[in-house]
Amino acid sequence: MPFDLSQESTEGYCKVFEGVYIVTEFHRPGFSEMMPRLTNRGFIFEADNQKNGKHLMLSGIPGDECIPKVQAIEKDTGLKLKKIVCSGDFHHMAMKAWVSVNKKYHMSIILFMRE
Repeated sequence: MPFDLSQESTEGYCKVFEGVYIVTEFHRPGFSEMMPRLTNRGFIFEADNQKNGKHLMLSGIPGDECIPKVQAIEKDTGLKLKKIVCSGDFHHMAMKAWVSVNKKYHMSIILFMRE
């Protein structure tokens, strides 16, 4: 199965590869109408390790309107989202909403080098 974005929609989630899903929303940087409308994506991967067993991992944090879309993936796959990998709350304004849904999410924040 090739990586396929042709079914991408802001209405739900789509499977783009075996064990890989995408949730999508549109947003304007800084919530400014003067900024262009951009596609904001979260990639969800089926993962497996000794600590968590088989589970879902989200890369990036789209807005909170994508939370029900990820919950639909959980329901359809029978797997739970256990890990979120992101660049931190200075970029992701919806981090609090995601954590409030499930306090058991493990957040891995990528810290960028500073001079």
